[in-house]
Amino acid sequence: IEHMNTFDNQEKSSPTPSVNWTRALMSIWRYGVVASLIYMLAAYIALYRRVSANSVWTDNKLYALFKECKSRLGVKENMRVIVQRELHSPALMLPNTVLIPFDMLDDMTEQQLYMAIAHELTHYKRRDQWLSLLLMLLRAVYWFNPIVWIAGKMICDDIETACDNHWSLRL
Repeated sequence: IEHMNTFDNQEKSSPTPSVNWTRALMSIWRYGVVASLIYMLAAYIALYRRVSANSVWTDNKLYALFKECKSRLGVKENMRVIVQRELHSPALMLPNTVLIPFDMLDDMTEQQLYMAIAHELTHYKRRDQWLSLLLMLLRAVYWFNPIVWIAGKMICDDIETACDNHWSLRL
């Protein structure tokens, strides 16, 4: 009987394996951050390759319009304008590249095209591309928080509105 009591005491005193929830959650968070950053980098590289593969020659008229717009806005940095078939709206792409969709060249008047270029150059002057990069990093770090995603979308919408308002006030 004593032997049985000793066995019962040993069984009760042996530690049961427990989950370290803090360590587990930190690991999940780290994997989420790394996965988000890898996804964002891969998406950018894929877009860059698609844009490069689908770019077409920029005509002199568009290039002259781009130079005029740069001059009027006071943008002195070396920038490129690329006409491409990949996207369907103008965009600013790192590094220092304005993308113009091929379809827009036929569909827009020269004034509309000028405004589209001015809009993208305004993003550049305001350094919105760096704010967008910061927002992407914040989304990667706080990937689990829907408020960060919603706030990021709202900030992006405000950035677009600010650039639109900048030019509508000048007309």
